Amino acid sequence: MGIVNFTIKWYINMKFKIKLLLMVFSFILLQACFHHKQTTPVIPHQVLSGENLNAIINLYGISDNDVEVLIKFNDLQPPDYYIRVGDTLYVPKYMILKPKSCYQKHVVVKGDNVYSLTRKYGLSKGDIDNWNNLKDSNQLSIGQRLIVSPPNNPACSQSNRR
Repeated sequence: MGIVNFTIKWYINMKFKIKLLLMVFSFILLQACFHHKQTTPVIPHQVLSGENLNAIINLYGISDNDVEVLIKFNDLQPPDYYIRVGDTLYVPKYMILKPKSCYQKHVVVKGDNVYSLTRKYGLSKGDIDNWNNLKDSNQLSIGQRLIVSPPNNPACSQSNRR
């Protein structure tokens, strides 16, 4: 009977030590993540009317590999990662790719229409009309070059503007 009591006490004691160790490890990991979030240089982006997460990702040229990191960095919740006008998203500077031009462009191909472009780039019809001085956006021509990013793209520096 003595050996059974010793084994049970040892098992309970070991189980407690493992739980304690896991709690300490979780706390350390949480602190490391919090510290990383505080020390990562970021660009704050205030969400404007008509913007969605897709538009912001395109605006800063964030790579597909970094999208999930951006979502977690800003504590956005699935399934739709909803953001509202006036929200501030923090874009880590290391994610921002310098575009070749300060304007992202799209060359119209057969089958393109304004609606498909608004969905593809996360824009409004008004944005496409305004940025391209379109009088009738229903009359797109194959080969036409359209600006599909804001003129004040924050991923561009003054020296990079063309």
